[in-house]
Amino acid sequence: QNVRSYLKRTAKVNAGILDTVKYSPEEFITYNNGISAVATGIEIGKDCNVQAHLVKINSIYNFQIVNGGQTTATLYECFKDKLTEKLSKVLVPVKLTVVKNIGNSDDLIRNISLYSNTQTQIKKSDPPSNMPFYVDIKKLSQACVSSNQNINYICYFERTNGEYNTEYRRNNCTKRFSNTNPKDKKFTKTDLAIAITCWEQYPHKVCEGREKCFAFFNTHVKNMISSPDENYFKTAYACITMYRKLDKLAKKMGLTYKSNVIAYTLSLISY
Repeated sequence: QNVRSYLKRTAKVNAGILDTVKYSPEEFITYNNGISAVATGIEIGKDCNVQAHLVKINSIYNFQIVNGGQTTATLYECFKDKLTEKLSKVLVPVKLTVVKNIGNSDDLIRNISLYSNTQTQIKKSDPPSNMPFYVDIKKLSQACVSSNQNINYICYFERTNGEYNTEYRRNNCTKRFSNTNPKDKKFTKTDLAIAITCWEQYPHKVCEGREKCFAFFNTHVKNMISSPDENYFKTAYACITMYRKLDKLAKKMGLTYKSNVIAYTLSLISY
């Protein structure tokens, strides 16, 4: 009752599993989430260590894997490739759920399969959050103060996903926090990447999608010789502001292919 079939050994994740087995099998348990399985019954051996909560399983009834089919099938591919010595060093964590209520088992097994296969996806823009460039942008966003009708505020840079809401709750959801960190001025790494990539006249990269655009931008960030300064920050945020203004205009006009039009328009303005 798994929600997916085997996605072949050349799929990105499965290729990674193969590489781990080949080159660092001892680290398999560190890198791999393991498998989730269900059963309708289990028999435990008498020779168990009660104090250490360790038991020996003698029998499992109606055992089936509901999440981890890719791991299992890829390990079988390794077995077919005669990587026996490597496989002997591999440990796979298993979460086993024993469903004792047979009448309700189908629904429960289906739900376990569905939910364990739909965990929060890690985006390409998540891991680079701790790079010095983004840490510097965060510091600059807090240091560069703007004002509107005698109210000082900062353009909040959300370096990690969900950071703004977490800080808002830490400040007891006060109006003071909202005033000094207005939500409509908040921007993310992806917002930064899209606006600057447009301004640098690579609209076709922006049109490939948010995550691919970020990957392209992040490659340039890695090659930057100097750290971003106040002037860089203000210029970057100006690009974001222009992008958002164009977005509002495009919405009013009811344009099709809106994001594509905005990307090429901002690049044209830059040109």
